[in-house]
Amino acid sequence: MLTILSQYIFNIEIKFIILIQYLFKGPEKNLNIIKCGKIITNKQYQNQLISYSVLFAFIKSIFADGISFTAVRIFIEIFLKIHFIMYGSKTINFHIKQTCKICRPYLEDTNIQNITIKKDKSKSFSFPSNSIQNSYVFYWLILNLISPYSYINFTIISIIIGLLSFIKTIRGLHYLHDIISALFIGKCILLGVSFIL
Repeated sequence: MLTILSQYIFNIEIKFIILIQYLFKGPEKNLNIIKCGKIITNKQYQNQLISYSVLFAFIKSIFADGISFTAVRIFIEIFLKIHFIMYGSKTINFHIKQTCKICRPYLEDTNIQNITIKKDKSKSFSFPSNSIQNSYVFYWLILNLISPYSYINFTIISIIIGLLSFIKTIRGLHYLHDIISALFIGKCILLGVSFIL
């Protein structure tokens, strides 16, 4: 019964991906948007954002407390904390992927178009979406470091995740449940971090 239900859900999700590709004329016609997604998830770009954000927090603490050992400690703690959390998120995602081993949608149905940029994704697994999960965690950490818990942060993160979700769907890389699960896992990581740290 569970296998029939899961196959039914997969079939609906495959039809959804095909519909999105049809409505937006496939991945080939959306290369500029796909390239934007590559920038958002680029590790080098994200490391620069970490540096700028931590520097911003450091300067903010200097204006609040003056140059002190506490300000330097805060700088180092924030920098290490972000890297530690991101490492944890990537590790969790990797282990879930290796446990579930769900193939990518374009490998399951030949009607789904695919476009490969830089890396061949056929050898990696679909569930949960690494880009969605880690981008959600990363941008939440960075934006809340600059301006804690604001509506602007929520809006920016929603735009980023919406854009990445569209890109992953139009490329045939992820099912809808991959994206939703990645957001849920990312949220759980952030909740766990808020309790621990």
